[in-house]
Amino acid sequence: FTVEPAERTSQGTSVTVHLAKGNAEYLEEARIRHIVQQYSDHISLPIVLATKDGEQQLNKGSALWTRAPKDITEDQYREFYHHVGHTFDKPWLTLHNKAEGKIEYTSLLFVPSTRPFDLMHPDRKHCVKLYVRRVFITDDCEDLMPRWLRFVRGVVDSQDLPLNVSREMLQKNVLVDRIRGALVKRLLTELKKK
Repeated sequence: FTVEPAERTSQGTSVTVHLAKGNAEYLEEARIRHIVQQYSDHISLPIVLATKDGEQQLNKGSALWTRAPKDITEDQYREFYHHVGHTFDKPWLTLHNKAEGKIEYTSLLFVPSTRPFDLMHPDRKHCVKLYVRRVFITDDCEDLMPRWLRFVRGVVDSQDLPLNVSREMLQKNVLVDRIRGALVKRLLTELKKK
């Protein structure tokens, strides 16, 4: 796997990727679209795929959770829920919150309308993704949500955590504990209202 800069006639960066034999799946247009949507959909710079049919921008260019809730439609929330939760039902509850003060973070959490089929399975992973300043860190941060709330889906984007955070650092991080406490309190308050 090598990456080489390509010649350009306009501003921007072109990247040419050479793959080793046996990695042909990464040349499929559907696979490229999926990778960009999963990991880079929120990047503000356009990611363009050039094919024989022309060029098409693959990313939307803005993180939904960074926008004001009044600027987001129910359809956009539902589409993001499907993307983040890998599910097809409608969210029963949508919580979009920005916390400022001692800790600064944004959360966009969803409670599904149908029970996940593996909810009672002890190995079920959490479905809350952690971002730091819009950079994806992990989708398996067990300290971000207690095990009994493992049905909750969504994202948490922190401004205070370091970008080079490791899994070990997350387990002992005071900021993660504070975010967890605030998220659980907010979630329980909204569930009680419902």
